[in-house]
Amino acid sequence: MEQIVNTHCRNCGGQQPHEIYLGSDGYVHSLCAVCGKDVRAATPVDEIEGGMVRACAREKADRHHIKYASKTGYVHWFCATCGNDVRGASPVR
Repeated sequence: MEQIVNTHCRNCGGQQPHEIYLGSDGYVHSLCAVCGKDVRAATPVDEIEGGMVRACAREKADRHHIKYASKTGYVHWFCATCGNDVRGASPVR
């Protein structure tokens, strides 16, 4: 899965295009197309389920997030700006 989203970049500032991709390491990444800053999710991905703009607890602002299921069966929301990765409380069925 490769997708381009516009979200804030912590490194170069402002709204910038970011490439969302699944790396060979099995983790979802967000790469700023302007400065090259690359952030990675916390756990290996089983399936990427979509994305949306929502509030990021670390950024204290609305940022693009990627929803994915981890290999351990949990739902995660990964911030494409800072890499903050929020995991659900219990595995999904």
